[in-house]
Amino acid sequence: QNMCVVCGRKDSYIRKNIIPHEYRKYFPKHLKEHISHDVLLLCVSCHQISSRNDSFMRQQIALDYDAPLEASTQKYHNDPDCVRRRSLARAVLGQREMPEKRRKEVLEVLAAHFQCEIDEITTEMMEELANMDTRSVNRDYVSHGEMVVRGVGESEGIVEFQRRWRQHFLDTMKPAYLPKLWSVDHNPNFDS
Repeated sequence: QNMCVVCGRKDSYIRKNIIPHEYRKYFPKHLKEHISHDVLLLCVSCHQISSRNDSFMRQQIALDYDAPLEASTQKYHNDPDCVRRRSLARAVLGQREMPEKRRKEVLEVLAAHFQCEIDEITTEMMEELANMDTRSVNRDYVSHGEMVVRGVGESEGIVEFQRRWRQHFLDTMKPAYLPKLWSVDHNPNFDS
């Protein structure tokens, strides 16, 4: 029956991933395929409370697995030279007054970038530079979720990790209307 598994409210509910997607997406394929067991319905109020509780759990997991919630490295980083060239192109293209000496210095930097003479720089070249994306992918980036799942280890560790999240949900939310077959110890490899 469609109702909040915590309070029984039937008029408004949201799907709750008991094991957050940020972790589950790094699970082995055979454990990702049995997600329905860990998706329950909660009303909006209970969902908000549960999400707040989950944030405390995530903080503890971050400490347990030395996996900061704010990744120690960013997924993208800005190339300072690209940022500078983009800024210079924008300054030249903009309607700002620029002393002639400074304008020449800026154009020399841009000409070196384009590997051409100053008088060969076109408006299109400047616009392309002014609109370029200065971000690049950081190859060393590892998300919090991936760090945790790596730390959890093989399937046996992941099964215990799932159990931990399910028990957390039971302990913090005290659901009164769970489906009859729902279990903290559910393991699709051993259930028939």
